[in-house]
Amino acid sequence: MTYAQTVTGRIPAEKMGFTLPHEHVFWDLSFYLPKDLDRIVGIKKQIECGNVERILLSHDTVYKCMLRQYGGFGYEHIGKHILPFMRLQGYQEKWLNRMTVENPKNVFSFEE
Repeated sequence: MTYAQTVTGRIPAEKMGFTLPHEHVFWDLSFYLPKDLDRIVGIKKQIECGNVERILLSHDTVYKCMLRQYGGFGYEHIGKHILPFMRLQGYQEKWLNRMTVENPKNVFSFEE
């Protein structure tokens, strides 16, 4: 079970109502960030713990060098490189759909 540590103790994640974002997905800046494979293995462990409904995949392009025109992976990195690699690592399509479509839809939707 996943917990959030607070000043008053541990609270189960399902009671907190939060998601498990995976930011900086997926840049091989291995001098201070985990490599793509490390993150993919870690995400799969979270799924196996029953947390697929709390996982969002994201990446950013903070620096110009991350854009394709400057030699980076660009905005399509997750769809073009990471999702195919996750499939090779045994990820089920329903998990990928959950993390890339359903979870963001739930997190970023609002009622009027």
